[in-house]
Amino acid sequence: MKLLNFCLVLFTVAITVESSRSRSKRRSSRRIRSTSFDPERQLSRELKDSLTLFLEKEYYQGTIKTMPSSDEFDWRSVNALKEFLSEKGRIPVNSLFNSLMIGTLQNFMYDLGIYPDAKPCGIFGTNTRESLQKFLMMQDAARKSKHRITPGSRFGYNSIGLLQDFLKDKGYLSKSSISGRWSSDVIKAFRQFLHDQGARVAFTRDFNEKYNSKPGRWGYKTSIVLQQLLIDDGLRVRHLDGRMNNSILRALEQYLEKKNKLKQH
Repeated sequence: MKLLNFCLVLFTVAITVESSRSRSKRRSSRRIRSTSFDPERQLSRELKDSLTLFLEKEYYQGTIKTMPSSDEFDWRSVNALKEFLSEKGRIPVNSLFNSLMIGTLQNFMYDLGIYPDAKPCGIFGTNTRESLQKFLMMQDAARKSKHRITPGSRFGYNSIGLLQDFLKDKGYLSKSSISGRWSSDVIKAFRQFLHDQGARVAFTRDFNEKYNSKPGRWGYKTSIVLQQLLIDDGLRVRHLDGRMNNSILRALEQYLEKKNKLKQH
């Protein structure tokens, strides 16, 4: 009897653990789906047609290299939209230091002839740190700053301090925000600088599934760069959070209506 009771206890514990794991997986799955978006299923027929027409015109104008699908909004259409957002969109202005920011920074420095790789990776590695240090040393702020750095050195207090001096010199950071720390104020100011410079947005892979951008997939990065595009066009977007909702779709309708009319004249 004692052995039977012991086995029942073990069986109950096993079921409880498995149930907990299952709930955890479902919660994780819901978190991933919350920032995913299926345009073929969730866009109206009219909005899909309008967006496809817009992307077709951008293709024929040479802005993008991928022709969207004409009969459905499939992976080719998503890739065409991401190409357009990379060229004409701007980095969202928030305080997240993630692969979207790093990849866009890599594009910016590559276009200046500083970063060596034409394909951004979204990782703040040796080449990215050294290229950013070279960029900072080329700026007027470097002559006035007390922070002295050499390319390839550790991106620590002096490098961050020089970055802050650069952002302050450009009017993106107040003196009270100078701390020598990689703070949210510094990140947001740097993102604003990259935004205003028109740095090409980079859709890179990421170990974090939320930020991972896969070819043909409309994910968080597609949504949040689209949100910033709508904001920059003067349209009302309540939250810059990478989540598609009805208000974003209404703003997208207004954007496409205006742009498609302009292209007809």
